[in-house]
Amino acid sequence: SHFEDLFDYIVSVSADETQRLERVKHRDDIDIESVQARMRNQWSDKERNKLSDYIIKNNDANSALPQVLKIHHDILKRTKY
Repeated sequence: SHFEDLFDYIVSVSADETQRLERVKHRDDIDIESVQARMRNQWSDKERNKLSDYIIKNNDANSALPQVLKIHHDILKRTKY
């Protein structure tokens, strides 16, 4: 839809596909096949990341909060607030 042109910065959050499947399955109480059908209608990580200024890895190995704080600090530096 080209809405990306309306924003100063785009931040994407991604996780491993296995983790996403399990999280949505448990959150929405649906089967894996239904989650996979939803995911097929979404952009791939590669497509989304190509338009992103920042990418947060939301998986077991990386806590999201330090990444968010780093991005916040970087944006503040860039905008000189």
